[in-house]
Amino acid sequence: MKLSRLIFGSTIGTIIGVMIGGGLLTFIIIGIISAASGDKDVEVKDDSILTINLSGAIKEKGGTPYEFDAPFMGNQNKMGLYELRKGIRMAKDDDRIKGIYINIKGLSGGWATLEALRKELENFKESDKFIYAYGETYTEGAYYLASVADKVWLYPHGDLELNGFASTPYFVKGAFEKLGVEAKVFRVGTFKSAVEPFINSEMSPANELQIQTLLGDFWDQFAAKIAAQRNLDVDKINALTNAYSIRDAEDAFEAGLVDGLKFEDEVLEMLASETGKKKSDELEFITLKSYSKAADPNPKKTDRKKKISVIFAEGNIVDGKGDDDEVGSATIAPLIRKAREDSTVKAVVLRVNSPGGSALASDVMWREVILTKKVKPVIVSMGDLAASGGYYISAAADRIFAEPNTITGSIGVFGLMFNTEKMFKDKLGVTFDRVATNPYADLGNPNRPMAEDEANIIQSGVNKIYSQFIEVVRAGRSAHFADSAAVDMIAQGRVWSGKRALEIGLVDELGGLDDAIAYAATTAGLGDDYQIRTYPKEKDPIEELMKNLGGASVEQSELVQTYREELEMYKKVKSLTRQQGILMLMPMELEIR
Repeated sequence: MKLSRLIFGSTIGTIIGVMIGGGLLTFIIIGIISAASGDKDVEVKDDSILTINLSGAIKEKGGTPYEFDAPFMGNQNKMGLYELRKGIRMAKDDDRIKGIYINIKGLSGGWATLEALRKELENFKESDKFIYAYGETYTEGAYYLASVADKVWLYPHGDLELNGFASTPYFVKGAFEKLGVEAKVFRVGTFKSAVEPFINSEMSPANELQIQTLLGDFWDQFAAKIAAQRNLDVDKINALTNAYSIRDAEDAFEAGLVDGLKFEDEVLEMLASETGKKKSDELEFITLKSYSKAADPNPKKTDRKKKISVIFAEGNIVDGKGDDDEVGSATIAPLIRKAREDSTVKAVVLRVNSPGGSALASDVMWREVILTKKVKPVIVSMGDLAASGGYYISAAADRIFAEPNTITGSIGVFGLMFNTEKMFKDKLGVTFDRVATNPYADLGNPNRPMAEDEANIIQSGVNKIYSQFIEVVRAGRSAHFADSAAVDMIAQGRVWSGKRALEIGLVDELGGLDDAIAYAATTAGLGDDYQIRTYPKEKDPIEELMKNLGGASVEQSELVQTYREELEMYKKVKSLTRQQGILMLMPMELEIR
C-alpha cells in the first residue's frame, strides 16, 4: 500500500512537473502579475487616508512595483526609501488625501534613512493635513520616525524602548585559535577596525573612542528631535533614559512620549471622527503602494532633453557586476559612463549607501566620476553609510550632501589573510607540500606560514593604496585640505557622523537626496522642468519570480526571517572573506540600537 501511494505520488509529481515545464506555471505567474498591475491608474477616492505600513528594513529603492506579496519574494516587494518619499510628497498636494496613518510593526533601518523619511513627513505636515502613528511596540528607531506625527498612539499592553544607543561588535579571535586559524592583518590607519574581530577579543582604545563619539552624535540628534516634537526638554529625555524609566506603555504615556494607549480599533474610530465619518468602516484607506500607481493630480511639465540621472550605489563594493545587494563596479561604472555620454543627461546624482569593499572596484568607479565631472555636474548624496570605499567613490564629486546621522569617512585600507595550516594538520590530518618555479609563486598561500619578506610586500601594497586614497581625497576636497598631511590627520580609518564630517570638510552640506538633486539642477541651469531617471532599472518581475521560485521554499523563507540577525552576521563574514585584493571597508559590525 505504501509503495503504491509512493508510485502514485511520484506519477502525479511527474505530471505536474511536465505541466510546469510546458509553461503552465509561467502562464499563471503572468496572470498574477497582470491582475496585480492592472491596465488603469488606481482610483483615489475623496477623503482618503494614505496608509503607510512599515516593517523590516528599508532599502534605498524597492523591488517590483506590483501589488502582491508572496513568501518567496522576501523583501523584494517592499517599497524603498525613494518610493516612500515620492508617494508622501505627491500626497501633500493631493486634495483627495486627508492625512496619513502610519502603522509600524518591527521597523528597522539605518538612522539616515529614518531621518530622510522623517523630513518628508515633516514637509507633509506643512499642508495642514494630519499624521497619526500607531504601533504595538516602538523601538527607538521606530519611535524616532513616529514622533513626527500629530498623534502617536501605543498599544495598551505594548512598550516603547528608551534606553540609549549601543554598539556590540563581535570577535572571532578565540574561535580561530580553537580552530588553529591564524589571521594575518595588513592595514594603515589607527582607527581601521574592520579587522579587529579576527585579531582582538575586544575593541581597541581607538575603535572604542570613535564608536563612543559616533553614538554620542547620534544620541544628541535623537534626543533633540524627540524633545522638540513632544514639547519636552533634552534633560528630561536623558533623565528618563538614564533611569530606565520607560518600562511599559503606562510609563511612556505618563512621560508624555505618546498621546494615548489605544487598541487599533479605537484609533480607527478617532480617524473616522477626524475625517467626518460616523464609523470606522466608512473610512477610505489607500496603501502607499497602491497610491504610487495613481495618476499625479498635479503633474509637472518636463523636458525630455533635460534629465538628471540618479544612480543608486547600495551595498558592499565588489569587483564585477555583484549581486542585487552589492555595488558591482561592472554595474555602476557603465551607468555613470552612459550618463556622461548621453547629451540629454545634464547632471548626475550618485546616491551612495555603502560601507566600502574592494579598493580596485572603488577606483574603477571613482575614475568614471572624474571623467564625468569634466563635462557635467556630479553630486553625491550619502545615505546611512558612505564610508571607506563608499567615501572613495564620493570624494571627487562637485558637491557632497550627507544627513547629520550618516556614517562616513573611514579613510583607511587593510588586507586580511589567513594561515590554515594548523587547522588542516591538527584537526583533519591534512598536510600540504610545495613545488614552485619562482620564490613568490604562491604568495598568499593560506596553507603555510607567511615569510617576513612576503608580509613586507603585502604591507607595501597596502601603504601605497592608502597614499592613493589620501591623494584622492586631497584632490577632490582641495578647498578643505591644503595637503596630504591635513587629510591624514582626519583619516587613519576613523568613521565620522555626517554632522562632524561637515565640520572637518569631508562633506559640503547636510541634506538628503532631494537637496542633492535640487543642487544638481541649479548647477546645470535646468530650471524646474527637468526629468529624473533612476538607475539601476528595476528588474523584470517575471524573471525575479521565476528565480525566487527556483530558490528558497516557503519554509526556508520563514527560517530566514526567524534567524535574520544570525544570517546577516554570516553574510558579513562571508562577504569579507571572499573579497579579493586590498580592501577599503569600514568596521564590520557597527549597528546602533
